[in-house]
Amino acid sequence: MRQTYFLNVNEKFHDPKDLFNAASKAKDDIRAIVREMDIPVFSMRKNSTPVKLLNTLIDAFRYLSLLTRILFNIKKGGILIVQRRLSYVKIGMLTKILNLRGCQLCLIVHDINSLRFEPHESEIKGLNKARFLIVHTKAMKEKLTELGVKTQMIVLDIFDYVTDKSPIAKRENSDKVVFAGNLDKTDFLPLIRHISAPEFYFYGFHTPEKLSGITNITYKGKFSPMHVCDIDGSWGLVWDGNSIDTCSGLLGKYLRYNAPHKCSLYIAAHLPLIVWEESAMAPFVIENGIGICVKSIGEIKDRISKISDDEYAEMQRKLEMLSKRLDCGEQMKNAIRKVSGEITEPNGNAMTQNKS
Repeated sequence: MRQTYFLNVNEKFHDPKDLFNAASKAKDDIRAIVREMDIPVFSMRKNSTPVKLLNTLIDAFRYLSLLTRILFNIKKGGILIVQRRLSYVKIGMLTKILNLRGCQLCLIVHDINSLRFEPHESEIKGLNKARFLIVHTKAMKEKLTELGVKTQMIVLDIFDYVTDKSPIAKRENSDKVVFAGNLDKTDFLPLIRHISAPEFYFYGFHTPEKLSGITNITYKGKFSPMHVCDIDGSWGLVWDGNSIDTCSGLLGKYLRYNAPHKCSLYIAAHLPLIVWEESAMAPFVIENGIGICVKSIGEIKDRISKISDDEYAEMQRKLEMLSKRLDCGEQMKNAIRKVSGEITEPNGNAMTQNKS
């Protein structure tokens, strides 16, 4: 088994009083999981002065200092795990330092611009400089391979979600559907007024005009991402793009490959998922029995009306089991153990829930 290290870059500083900001939740959870695993950490703090040129100069100096610390402190043959997206130049510098010590690089993928937008040659080259990639889904792995990524990839399946362990009240089988996120960036939202839809509970940041005149949407405010027991409702919707008939546009297309963090949020809150049938998460939802897949938002009301109380209760049981795994960080722990060589699996996939 190889010694594993973690590179922690503090990218953005959120006001600690802002308890409702979930922008860095996935990365914060990974940091917490790494600490629990007692993995040695190399840290670098990004500068945040108002002067852009000064930021660039200070960050360059800090990065060179970081590389020096890695060179003299990482054990020969070790693996460095990085979850921040680095430029091609910085990845090149980092891998040269690691090569001097006979070490390897593992990148945790959060977002890939080559999948969200158009393929970026430098991004693909940067991914190929790593020894391992921890990617969201099997669909993401296949698409990156198609784009020319040759690095060994480990599939996470879904992100972990660490909570404050507050108990979740038993949920009732109803037509109340939750959507959580930045509502100002939710292009399909105004279109909901044109369909016969279930009652929606929307959580997140928004401007009042965004929800004006939409009678079947109730704005429920914001909640702490650690305290998911505050969320009302019976279902959790995962949708994106500029249409209610399908997930279209750049963001809708991205759902074919990624594992949105709101999936993990809904699981943590014991909300059965409603996902687009062509999304990368559709197979996971069906295989684990934790929700339904739909072609359009317009068919949600009819679909959930046919779910019996017994079927809903069984989804709740499976969600509770899976949420405990995610709260303990089991998905990322298993992926890191595979990187270090502690455990192996022929297909390279991270462990998924036991479907008993």
